[in-house]
Amino acid sequence: MYSATEELSLETLRNWIITAREEFSKVDSISMGDDQIGNQLAKSPVGEDGILPNEVTREVLEEFINDEIEVAFCVAIQNQRGVVWKDTEGGGVAEYALSDKYNVYADALKFRYPKTAKVMKRIADSYLYQAKREDLESEL
Repeated sequence: MYSATEELSLETLRNWIITAREEFSKVDSISMGDDQIGNQLAKSPVGEDGILPNEVTREVLEEFINDEIEVAFCVAIQNQRGVVWKDTEGGGVAEYALSDKYNVYADALKFRYPKTAKVMKRIADSYLYQAKREDLESEL
């Protein structure tokens, strides 16, 4: 959906989601379609304000988000991190930093984009949980 050379308009992205959901519903696969929509939206670049996701993606998340899109978006964002090798004594330092980053995004978005802020908070909370788990494992 997103590419490095193309910025999507709100109308283009909105129409893509509507069409995709209509097509997936024709084959009784709306849940699978929403999963794919969430995955694609997670590829959004940062916005002009330096906050993830960009403004167009925020608008469509506010309009179309549901449980399937939210879960897929969150998982895809976290999967973008890739494979992580941990220092057995390092604890959750990296995960605390990621949690802080997504909390900053959530705070910046909470008034104008409350649903998107909720998603960013969910990602932050997941990283916080992982950080605490890493701390416990490093103590063993």
